[in-house]
Amino acid sequence: MKHRCNRLLLGSFFALLTLPTALRADVVVMKDGKKYEEAKILSETPETVTFSYVFMKKFPDQRTEPKANVAQIIKQKPEETEVLPLLKLVPTADLLTADKYESLIQDTLRPFVAKYPGTPQAKQVEDIIKTLQAEKEKVVGGSLKMEGEWISSDMVKRDAHSIEAYRVRRDVKELAADGKPREALNEWQKMTDAENGFTDTLQYVKAIPEVLAILDTYKKQLDSMLLAQPDLDRRRKDGLTKMIDSDPLKARSESAIAAEKDAFKAKQAEEKLSKVRFTSVYKYDLKSLQDAMKVVIDESTKLRALDLSKLTMQNEALVAAARYLADGNVEQAEAALKRSTEVTGLRAGNPKSLQAMRKQLADLKNDLKKKQQAKRTYGSSGNTGALTNTTTTAATDSRVAEALEKAEKDKAAKKEAKASDDVTTPDKPATKTTKKSTSSSKGDDTKKSSASAPVEEDSGLMKYLPIAGGGLLAVLIAVMFFQKKKKV
Repeated sequence: MKHRCNRLLLGSFFALLTLPTALRADVVVMKDGKKYEEAKILSETPETVTFSYVFMKKFPDQRTEPKANVAQIIKQKPEETEVLPLLKLVPTADLLTADKYESLIQDTLRPFVAKYPGTPQAKQVEDIIKTLQAEKEKVVGGSLKMEGEWISSDMVKRDAHSIEAYRVRRDVKELAADGKPREALNEWQKMTDAENGFTDTLQYVKAIPEVLAILDTYKKQLDSMLLAQPDLDRRRKDGLTKMIDSDPLKARSESAIAAEKDAFKAKQAEEKLSKVRFTSVYKYDLKSLQDAMKVVIDESTKLRALDLSKLTMQNEALVAAARYLADGNVEQAEAALKRSTEVTGLRAGNPKSLQAMRKQLADLKNDLKKKQQAKRTYGSSGNTGALTNTTTTAATDSRVAEALEKAEKDKAAKKEAKASDDVTTPDKPATKTTKKSTSSSKGDDTKKSSASAPVEEDSGLMKYLPIAGGGLLAVLIAVMFFQKKKKV
């Protein structure tokens, strides 16, 4: 264990020593003007130079050139090499989120500035940081970069469906550029999905020629594999036949072939459950190659049969309808939806999306109808009478309520007065007496006599209050009935 740790430490030490060399890159300039950038000189002799380089931005290659053909070899510093991929960050990619901008700034650009402060390359990277920060602010404000152009936050809301379609189209192109046509075609299925696809957008129309090119590329690959499959299968079988049964290598080979076949069958089953249309192929399995070719031909035939001019007209109308719906413009949205089918005669590519737009249109119509009814009822310029009558009726009801409340109070006062009369009547002596001084009794008698007189007068007035209240109530009810009859 100790020796293993020592070897690991020694390996790490040598890796650190060789790191600056590994990070260096050279530029080999040929006399015919061709440049091999991001190259690495492997060896030199008096007559030749051998170097590695990246072929077509992706594939590593190596070559040896006579020095007579080499015009110049430019040795680059580490910062000159490391800055090259950073310079490719601008112009920025489409549809970057604010988090992605922040990640590029903090995790990729600022470490370079800290590593090589004061260098011309650090100044270049600082300028890139400023650009990314400014663009990040736009994204935070709701804007978005799409197809190299900035669109406002309002347009982002109006074109949300089309923006998602562009996202799928971009992913398809990137997978195809990475040499993955089958994966690109499976991504394309998101665009054509019957439930959640984007066949009602202009991005779908723009993507069709691009996808046809991917289909052609994949078809050529399948053609080559179909042509080679019989020979590959025969050679593998012949190789196993020539092996001696007791040879351990034969048993291992047969086991490896069986495991490979089982893994392919498991992957096929998984893709079938996931409803993957462009399934994996196995170069030794003829049926998988034939099935894949059939799907490619079917998709290519279907896309080539589309009338792109009519499809463009239809989807332009559908995109316009979606924008009008987002704006709440009922009339224009309805006209655009009609135009999408009547002018082109095509069936909508995404029935679910069309159904959703029609439902949204119906909801907008209902909301508009409710608002118009409310306006007619509560205060439009030509219908103030309805509001006036409503106000008058409310005032009348209020007066009636006040009259009823007054009548109830009058009844309560009458009962209280009657109870007072019963207490002061002479033929009903008090049941309980209290011994007090003469002067106090006289004072109390004086108070009682002075208090009893107005009670007797009020009790006489109280007899007429219910009659007056009843009369007032009758008058108010008659007024209310007359006004309601007049309203009708």
